[in-house]
Amino acid sequence: MSLTDVWCLSAYIQTSRALMVLACLLGLPAMLLILMSMPCVRLPNDSSAIKKCRAKVGGVLVCIMAVFGIIATIWFPIGAHQEEHLMSFGFSLYAGWIGAGLCALGGFVILCCQVGSVGIPSRENSFFYSRRGNTTTALDRPSNHAKSERV
Repeated sequence: MSLTDVWCLSAYIQTSRALMVLACLLGLPAMLLILMSMPCVRLPNDSSAIKKCRAKVGGVLVCIMAVFGIIATIWFPIGAHQEEHLMSFGFSLYAGWIGAGLCALGGFVILCCQVGSVGIPSRENSFFYSRRGNTTTALDRPSNHAKSERV
């Protein structure tokens, strides 16, 4: 094996490693953006338009992460087969292919769910409880404690 063969062998291995590390590093901000765009998470000055933008950016990052994973897991066996005539693949390559495919599917689902129009959030499922005047007495206890003014 010559020096150029060793360098070529090392080049695709190092590039595959770098792509997988980049995919892992993109995963954390992607998941944080997606989690912060959930309806149950409320941040100050947060609107539905900002949440949708956050979810779209998170979905794009997940798709980029999937592309990096797909490139790395396909490029490595092709290079290994050409250089070393490796014919059998290990469990980690199968897991990489499945993981990259599921990341691509998840990213596309997140992006497709954010296609809806950005509008004023509806208040139909919101409940506001208040005490009207001073007409309630101690005998008028509500049957459900969630409807009291202490909640």
